[in-house]
Amino acid sequence: MIAVGLLSACTAGAGDGDVAEIVEDESGRVELTPVDESDDVSTGSSSQLGAVIVANSPGSVSVNGTQRMMTAILGSGVPYLGGPDIAATVLFHSPSGGDPIRVEADWVTTDVSPLGLYVSLIDFAEDGVWGVAVELDGEVTDTALYEVVQASATPQPGALAPLSITPISADVDDLAEITTDPEPDPSFYELSIGDAVANGRPSIVVFSTPAFCETALCGPTTDIVKAAVASRGDVDVVHVEPFDIAQAQQGVKVPIEALAEWGIVTEPWVFVVDAEGKVVRSFEGILGQEELILALEEV
Repeated sequence: MIAVGLLSACTAGAGDGDVAEIVEDESGRVELTPVDESDDVSTGSSSQLGAVIVANSPGSVSVNGTQRMMTAILGSGVPYLGGPDIAATVLFHSPSGGDPIRVEADWVTTDVSPLGLYVSLIDFAEDGVWGVAVELDGEVTDTALYEVVQASATPQPGALAPLSITPISADVDDLAEITTDPEPDPSFYELSIGDAVANGRPSIVVFSTPAFCETALCGPTTDIVKAAVASRGDVDVVHVEPFDIAQAQQGVKVPIEALAEWGIVTEPWVFVVDAEGKVVRSFEGILGQEELILALEEV
């Protein structure tokens, strides 16, 4: 067995904060060997850039279709390194070994925060635990571990979107009963998800809660969707609050049934669905307006 290096697992997908020894056998297959905490091994970052975090939720990335990967660089004294003018390349290390797959990444942020991360698109050839690192100006971060699954509960590109029944404006006296958006677009609440997905028109399904969001990204995400579809009268939008609003107002977050049907464990999420009811692109967490506009061009 040939020791390849020590990698810090920065995501829940491979064990939060674990350090693993990456070893390669004679066939080239990579295995992960946990390092005993009693060993004299530092769990801190060994890279001058710092550590990298894969921001995708565990189990949401699979071998089916093009995957949108989010990586954040934690620098010394700086919450997130990077920026729109700093080119980045993400290095994906396959479980089978060999040279890493290099993918150019785009910086994505929101108007309400200086923080951001790098987004890259990749088709994974195999499931298993992958190594993920980011290269900036010739320097490479430490490598995080992330598990790519064979099948994800979250609808993947090419899959039929679930025909979930969700609240619509015709069911309530006030939109505030079904949305916490302070400036809601009434058209986002005219159709249930199931109706929008099945009516033969492209659609966008948005799971976000501007008032109760745990990531501070739901408000910006909803506004980004509004701006992106402003000139697309042929696209239906359905905004869905992921929690029961009445209970959330009492401090209890009870997920709605549609979240389980879509395999969602985080928020916000945005899905672009084509006229045949198939998912074209999905966006977890932070979302750039330009990448959503580009996705809409596919429908």
